[in-house]
Amino acid sequence: MNMSADINIVKNFIPGQKCEKKYTGPDHFDFLRDDHSRLYDFLPIGYVVLDENGMIKSANLMAAQLLGVDKSHLIHRDLTDSIHKDDHKKIRFDKTNGSYPAFESFDMRFKNQQNYFWARVTLLIDEAGCPGSRQVKLTFHDISQLRQVEHENAKLKHKLQQTQKMEAIGELSSGIAHDFNNILHPIIGSLDMLIQDAAQDRKLQKALKNILTGANRASSLVRQILSFSHQEECEVGPVKIQSILREVIKLSRSTLPETIKIILAIDNACGPVMADPIHIYQIGMNLITNAFHAMGQNGGILDVTLNEVDITTDISGGMRLNPGRYACIGVADTGAGIDVSILNKIFDPYFTTKEKGTGLGLPVIAAIIKNYGGDICFSSDPGKGSLFQVYLPLGHSHLDTSQPKNGRQKEFYGCESILFVDDDPFIVDIQKETLERYGYSVIPCISSLDALNEFKARPGFFDIVICDMTLPAMTGLTLAFKIKQIKPDIPVIICTGFSEVINEENYHDMGIDGFLMKPVSSEETLELVRHLLNNK
Repeated sequence: MNMSADINIVKNFIPGQKCEKKYTGPDHFDFLRDDHSRLYDFLPIGYVVLDENGMIKSANLMAAQLLGVDKSHLIHRDLTDSIHKDDHKKIRFDKTNGSYPAFESFDMRFKNQQNYFWARVTLLIDEAGCPGSRQVKLTFHDISQLRQVEHENAKLKHKLQQTQKMEAIGELSSGIAHDFNNILHPIIGSLDMLIQDAAQDRKLQKALKNILTGANRASSLVRQILSFSHQEECEVGPVKIQSILREVIKLSRSTLPETIKIILAIDNACGPVMADPIHIYQIGMNLITNAFHAMGQNGGILDVTLNEVDITTDISGGMRLNPGRYACIGVADTGAGIDVSILNKIFDPYFTTKEKGTGLGLPVIAAIIKNYGGDICFSSDPGKGSLFQVYLPLGHSHLDTSQPKNGRQKEFYGCESILFVDDDPFIVDIQKETLERYGYSVIPCISSLDALNEFKARPGFFDIVICDMTLPAMTGLTLAFKIKQIKPDIPVIICTGFSEVINEENYHDMGIDGFLMKPVSSEETLELVRHLLNNK
């Protein structure tokens, strides 16, 4: 017998068309008929039969279990009473045409349930063995776990997209940092010389120092960009938090609605902490930005505080802090507060309540804070606002302030010969003038190939080499290797605005004697040059 041919009669039946052939298959195909035997109670899926009015004629035990009612209570019940209102149209009987909709399968939800079911509608065979259009069987099974997996996959895809976006930002920021630092480098060098020349003119010197402060802030901003893209190593030292908090407020103020009032209570006597300034900036920016978002356009009060506190084992509470003296940064807002249901999730990576948030802000700063031996705590009152408090152990300044900078200038003088290589003529001119002011003889080159030929011609003439890392034709690192092959004991300093190859951590391992990260002050350059020459 050709079973597939007979089944096709059922599949290809068109409502309203007369059936010419009865189904004459074997008894085990009786499940196609409107058979209400208890056999269906053993099916692992829900099974109901609906009449032309959408009323349940029969149902199995699994259908009753999934609907959460006794099986006997389902008979003669309108199925739409149990189905979520959004899914009514999917199985609604069309009384005008005397048929059910033409689709076969769909997703469905029941009332008062979060679970999703995959449902399938099939026309029943009538007594003549032909498909009938006025009764159907509905089978369904729970696909909630599948939906959950699909949801998690969508979240992972979103996280991957965010990661790729951050990688792209990192690559872009590194290029910007290199170019921007090359611009700032000669500006800062020129200002150093002008300030020296204006020693007798206090007004001019003050103006020049203000410009230098602005240039140094620009340099700091570049470092912040690199830090956010995880491209730069930490530079831990004594940091005064006061100026950083004020700068964060100043930078953020221009983007805030006028309805937000800012109150600052910053103790100028609060001591420094041992940290990277960029990390302190990141902590302040994250907490203050979150506070702004919590208040939104409706406005409110932002309260930023800084003070010293003593932590003892008795009052440290749930925080993991060693007893001692700490700087406490407090950021409070009068926004919507944090819902109780998510209190335990706010420090989870990738968890966010913002439409465009990455969910990395609080987890990242919490890790930074704990890495410095501190901790962060918060309290929130839904509808009234939140308070975040950051505790960082106080450090002690190790900077040598025993003599002013001008008193050290004499230590930088020398009479040695320097090969200076950079493809930016502006940088070459400034550095040449700066070094010659202190007695050095400088041979400048804007090409790495020219520099190598110059060194080959008279290697005994040069006492030290300063070269940029990013050079056309040959990198500074390659140039340094070739020079050291000719004269192994000559000191070489590498300068860069940004490099993924060489940094302050690994330059010694590469056989380089000194490293300078642009922009760099004249004093830093002179001090390193003198140090290497004296050691030689």
